[in-house]
Amino acid sequence: MLAVRKTSKFKGLTLCEIDEPVPLEDEVLIKVTSASICGSDLYIYNWDGWAPERIHTPLTIGHEISGVVADRGGSVRSISTGDKVALESHIFCEQCHSCKEDKRHICESLKIVGIDVDGGFASYIKIPAKCCWKLPAQIDVKSASLMEPFGNAVHATENLELKDKNVFVMGCGPIGIFTIQLLKYFGAAQIWATDTAEARLKSAFENGATHVFNPIKDDLIAVSKNRHMSFDFIFEMSGSDQALKQATKLAKNAGTIITFGLQKAPVAIDITDDIIMKEVTIKGIVGRHLFKTWDKMTQILSTGKISFDKSITHRLSIKNFDEGFKVLMSKDKNALKIVLMLE
Repeated sequence: MLAVRKTSKFKGLTLCEIDEPVPLEDEVLIKVTSASICGSDLYIYNWDGWAPERIHTPLTIGHEISGVVADRGGSVRSISTGDKVALESHIFCEQCHSCKEDKRHICESLKIVGIDVDGGFASYIKIPAKCCWKLPAQIDVKSASLMEPFGNAVHATENLELKDKNVFVMGCGPIGIFTIQLLKYFGAAQIWATDTAEARLKSAFENGATHVFNPIKDDLIAVSKNRHMSFDFIFEMSGSDQALKQATKLAKNAGTIITFGLQKAPVAIDITDDIIMKEVTIKGIVGRHLFKTWDKMTQILSTGKISFDKSITHRLSIKNFDEGFKVLMSKDKNALKIVLMLE
């Protein structure tokens, strides 16, 4: 079968012919329909950041996946051949303290598809049956690879009272755009958004942001003061240390900062004045609450009020994967989600 693999400890990936995997007793074999490129895949492609310490070559990459069940192990009863599914990329143990407390997404023995085990940029992938989410008829399997990243935004907004609240989204990459769509869906009053790429600011406005700013050109603190604005919720999705520092200034008293963007280094913030004295809450978010988030996003997508149409900017054959990575890394940042098609 075809597979996009990291075969050497240098920049780039290779399209290979490898054997089709055989599922174990508790696994299923998925014929991949679509697999979308995540920003974290760029670290593996470029062989920088965390990748050299984490990745063991050779490895098939890709963790945003949808497809059809082609085969199943002998003990699998929860899913049948022919079922259309999206895949949860976090493989959890069900035995550790976190799993037993219904926090499988932060399993103490967590393995990530396409990072710790072979992923889905391939014709087929084998995966534990427990990581498969059956798709209802309303959700197209050819776009359902985006459910994994969309779930990050759903998890970030879960359990928050967002109706009529003032909200700021920092970073308008795919997860930021998904968050903006959800904020509009939940009835937020004002949705401010910021990014350094004009194409992404345009996308933010088209997807529901009421005000957009470029932090290189706009003094966000000054603008908010001039407009007498502070924010009930701030979603830091960029991984920028400057954005996180600004978030602590922009949050209103008793406001909440949700952090999803990964910082490259420790960040110094004024804990006394901007957190303690304002009683600001900072909440970290990773992955999806399994499987509460999957159920919630299925309900949302089934309404038809949010779709992936605006988020998928490119569909390419897996044979053209290299083009997809280069487009995603281009300076103009015109791409949001690039989907590799296997059919």
